[in-house]
Amino acid sequence: MHSFHYRVPQSIWQALQARHQATGESISHIITAILSDQLQHEGDFRMSLPTNADFLKADLTRDPSQELEQAEKSHR
Repeated sequence: MHSFHYRVPQSIWQALQARHQATGESISHIITAILSDQLQHEGDFRMSLPTNADFLKADLTRDPSQELEQAEKSHR
């Protein structure tokens, strides 16, 4: 097992201590569980796209980069 040292704000430390007191889990176990949960969810990427008729009929094969750059320059 590897170890690392990290300084945490007082509020985070207090939350860890409160969970330790409430559950009896060790603080290292709590941190490991939280990190493990977060790392598992990192791969959970979701994207929502419109489903209206205009979007579904749109031609998304062209590159709009030049038009976007021109529009951004005109608003500066």
